[in-house]
Amino acid sequence: MRKRELKCQILYCFLRNGIADMSNLILVYEKAQVVKNAVAELIKDGLIVKRQRKLKRNYRNYIIPFYSITEQGLTYLKNYYSEEKKILSYIPNPIPKFETMAVKNQFIVYRVLKENSLYMMFNKANIDVKQDNQSKDCSFEELMSNIKDQYKQSNGYKFEQYEKELLSPEQGTYYPTSQIHTESRYTEEDKIQYSFQTQSGILTSRSKSYLVYHTNKRGLYITKRTIKRARQSLFLYIKNKNLTTEMFDQLNSAIVFSKNAKEWVQIYTDPDNQRYHCRISQLFQNMYCLPIRYESIAILNNIVKYEEKVNDYYYNIIKEKYPSIKEYGAKLFQAEYQNKKAYIGITMNLAEVETLIERLNSKTDEECYVICEAWQKEFYERIMPKKIKYLII
Repeated sequence: MRKRELKCQILYCFLRNGIADMSNLILVYEKAQVVKNAVAELIKDGLIVKRQRKLKRNYRNYIIPFYSITEQGLTYLKNYYSEEKKILSYIPNPIPKFETMAVKNQFIVYRVLKENSLYMMFNKANIDVKQDNQSKDCSFEELMSNIKDQYKQSNGYKFEQYEKELLSPEQGTYYPTSQIHTESRYTEEDKIQYSFQTQSGILTSRSKSYLVYHTNKRGLYITKRTIKRARQSLFLYIKNKNLTTEMFDQLNSAIVFSKNAKEWVQIYTDPDNQRYHCRISQLFQNMYCLPIRYESIAILNNIVKYEEKVNDYYYNIIKEKYPSIKEYGAKLFQAEYQNKKAYIGITMNLAEVETLIERLNSKTDEECYVICEAWQKEFYERIMPKKIKYLII
C-alpha cells in the first residue's frame, strides 16, 4: 500500500465524529507499526492533532489519549480523492467535530472511541451499521449514500479493494444499543441504567443474531437480567420498525470485543467476573471473544458468514496445511493430530476454552493441541496450562 493511500485511509476514520484513538486506527492496515509511523507523520504535517481527556472515577484519575482531524487534514483527504478520481468526492465540510469539553457525561468520550473501533471492524467485515442519532448529525449516512450513488453512476473508475468491500452487499447488520433503546420507547430511567452495562448492540446475520459486548478496565459485566432487558428492547424495536422476526433468533449467541490482551485475559482470570462465568455457558450457545485488532476482522467475517459451520470452514483450511490431520468428531475436540486430540481455537469461543482449561487441569496426564493463528498463541499462553502444544495455521 502506498504511503499516501495509507494516510488517507487513516484520515477517513475521522469522518464519523472527528476523533479516533490508536485502537481505531490500527484496524486500517495489517502492520500496526506502519500505521503508527503514518500517524506520527500526519501529526508532524498538521493533518491531525493529539488530544487527551482527564477522567476521574472511584478516586482514580484516568487520561484518555486520542486524535482529532484538522481542516488541513480534511483538505488533504479531499484533494487525494479528487486527484486519484476515486468515488469519495463528497466530504462534509466543515467536518463534524466532537467537542469533548461540552458533554455532560465525562465518560462519553471513552464510549465513543469504543464504538468507533466496533464500527470500523464491522465495516471492514462487510457488516452494515445502523447509525444512531449522533452519527446522523455527523452526516455519516449522507456521506455513505453519496458514495453509493456515485458508484452506480460511474463505470470507468478502478476502485481499490477496500472500497469494493465497502460497497458490496452486506452479509450482516449491526444495531447499536443507543439506537435500539432510543427507538424502543424505553423510559429515560431505563436508558440511564443501561448505559452502565458493557453491551454495545446486536448483530444479525442471515439466520442468527448475536448480542455484542465490549470489555472495559473493570472487566465484562453480563447477567441474566441484562440479557433479558436486551431481548425486551429488541422486541420493541422490531415492533416499532415493522421488521420481520425471521431476522432474529432467541439471541443465544454473543460476541465480546476486548481492547487489548490484558482485557481479554481478564475475562478468564478476574475473580470479580468468576460469578458470571458459570452463567455464560448456560445462557449462550456460543460466545466468541475477539480482541480489537486487524487480524480479528477476518475471523468476525467468517463467524457471521458461516455461523454454526465456522469450525468446519477452518477445518478445511487446516487440512490443506496439515494433510495428516484427521477429523475427531467430538464436540470439544474436532480434530486429531499425531494421535493427539486437537481443539480448533481460532474463533476464541469462551465456553469451549473454559471447558478445555477445566478438563486439562482435572486430567493432568491428558495432552492436546490448540490450533490457532500465530498472533493468538500469545493470548492462549496466558491462560492455558504449559503442557499445551500449539499448531499454527
